[in-house]
Amino acid sequence: MIEDSHQRRLALLVLLAGVGVAAWLTLLPHLLPSRYPAAHWRAAWVGLDTVEAAALLATGWAARRGRPAAVPAAVAATALVLDAWFDVCTASSTGDVIVAAALAALGEVPLAAAVVALASGRLGCGRPALGRPREHPPAEGTASARTGAATGAAVRAGGPRA
Repeated sequence: MIEDSHQRRLALLVLLAGVGVAAWLTLLPHLLPSRYPAAHWRAAWVGLDTVEAAALLATGWAARRGRPAAVPAAVAATALVLDAWFDVCTASSTGDVIVAAALAALGEVPLAAAVVALASGRLGCGRPALGRPREHPPAEGTASARTGAATGAAVRAGGPRA
């Protein structure tokens, strides 16, 4: 549950945006043309594939080093699924649709699932790389800092842990 009133308002705004987009979806199929020439077709696809590559590289790099990978994994998985969707939807012939669907089913969608599984630790590859907060030492002068320092000194001296 969100405690901060600013976060609560932001969460409500996001929910209302979702409702607005869902309502828009009822009109969109009737308003869009069936064909539309794209002036920057190559840039659109190169841009999407660039996002995929960067997110996959960031996810792999983070996961290999035991660092948080949830955000780049979410971006990578989303980009891969979008790539598959648009490949299939923009295919112009039956043969292109078959190739796009096969690439989606055998490549992009399974890779998206593997990226999510990797980031959540569900591949049996050790601990999840999900972005747990790092534990910071307590600030100097606080009671926990004094206790931690005393405990650390006792451990280094071979004494019992607190």
